[in-house]
Amino acid sequence: MGSTYAPPGAANDPSGLNGGWAAGVRKQMNALGAGAGFAGTGDAVAWAEKYKGMNEYTDNRVLAAALGGDVRGRSNAWCARFVNKAIEAAGGKGTGSAVANSFQRYGSAIDPAKVMRSDVLLQTGGKGYMQTGGHVGLATGETRMHNGRLQVKMLAGNDNDSVREHWIDADHNLMVRRGSAGSGVNVPQGVTSQVPPASVIQNVPTPSSPGIGVGAGDVRSMGPVAIHINGSGHDPEALATLVQRRIDESMNWRTHDTASEYT
Repeated sequence: MGSTYAPPGAANDPSGLNGGWAAGVRKQMNALGAGAGFAGTGDAVAWAEKYKGMNEYTDNRVLAAALGGDVRGRSNAWCARFVNKAIEAAGGKGTGSAVANSFQRYGSAIDPAKVMRSDVLLQTGGKGYMQTGGHVGLATGETRMHNGRLQVKMLAGNDNDSVREHWIDADHNLMVRRGSAGSGVNVPQGVTSQVPPASVIQNVPTPSSPGIGVGAGDVRSMGPVAIHINGSGHDPEALATLVQRRIDESMNWRTHDTASEYT
């Protein structure tokens, strides 16, 4: 979208700020809660369920092949490796770390009461980011009330040396983290992507001629709308916000349940 709405080298971009549009948008989105990694569009739990019941000793060969290395013994903590591989199988990107608490910065924080299938469940063990001693798995999407407490069902590897599912308390040591379907940018529940459908992008007209509109460099045409921002007087982050707002307004996205409503 950067090449369409803020093309580098455009005649109305004398300061060359359009070149920072994509990075500026990405930084803005990350500042709004996105962390490392993204979930992909597949079903991470479905991949994980193929190994349910397998033990790190009796099924080491299968698990080691799936996770890319030995899983036996205390020296081979593999719960985070298991989650990372499941996310990868779903087309996403995890933290790339074997430390469970690396997932403290994966995606966005979610209220445990709103947990969904394939969300990441992190039991921090009271430890901080990248500190050892936590445990991580995937939410099956099931919840229940038990003795007056909310519980969620977790499917995890290296859980009593096996891949298994069980109920865990949604207490102060539990983090629920959710990545988006898109690359590196998180979106709210019910929204599958930050990227507009291909048909929308294809129907955006090629800029025909510069003109003067609302604000310096904001050019609008009748009917289908093309937007150009020259970026004069804006730093890259402010420019990214301005461009996103203009996109929303021109395409009437704010009347629909789309990602732009939340940015």
